[in-house]
Amino acid sequence: MKLKIYLLLTALCFQVTCLASTDNEEKTTNRISWEGAISGDAWRTEFSYHYMLSPYYGFGGSIGRIQGLEDFTGGDGWLVDEDSQRPSHLYLSPSIHLDLPSIVKIGKIGIGLYAEPGLMLTIPYERINFEDHSMPYPKHEDKHMSSHGGNWAFFNVKAGLNIHVHKNLCFTVGYNFSTFDINTTRRTMKYNNKSIEPLLPKKENLHEITVSLVGYF
Repeated sequence: MKLKIYLLLTALCFQVTCLASTDNEEKTTNRISWEGAISGDAWRTEFSYHYMLSPYYGFGGSIGRIQGLEDFTGGDGWLVDEDSQRPSHLYLSPSIHLDLPSIVKIGKIGIGLYAEPGLMLTIPYERINFEDHSMPYPKHEDKHMSSHGGNWAFFNVKAGLNIHVHKNLCFTVGYNFSTFDINTTRRTMKYNNKSIEPLLPKKENLHEITVSLVGYF
């Protein structure tokens, strides 16, 4: 149900921006941005580029990194190395960017709305280094487990406020919803032929607060 609502809102925004594109505002062809985001489960940073077909819509994508905030220390008889405790992923995100005209102006500052539906594509591989303490104390053995599976494509949509401080510069504050699972690859891993998924946090959708710095040229 939530996915249908987001897709409906995205389609509505696209129709509005197509109508708005008949305005004679100055056209800028390129949009670049740096974005930072935080949720209760992870932090994320990304760089994006969009080719703007009009001042109001364009297509492009981003490259970024997301890292979990919760430490996973292991299970009975094995201890995860410190550098493997928090999951981390690189990703690519093809997307459509939609900008609505400013709806409020305070002096030279214009405030409008934006939306950005897209996909989040990750590499379905991760490795965890750990110490195996199943042998009699004080012996232990350094081992690793890895995964080549798990979901790798996720839906996401961003929406929020554009704060234009110059015709070529703006800031955004917004919200991002994604079906991304920070532990997607770890859910396929096994220790002694037993899945480690019961030890991991329950799968939940990603809800983030985002801020970004945007340039148009």
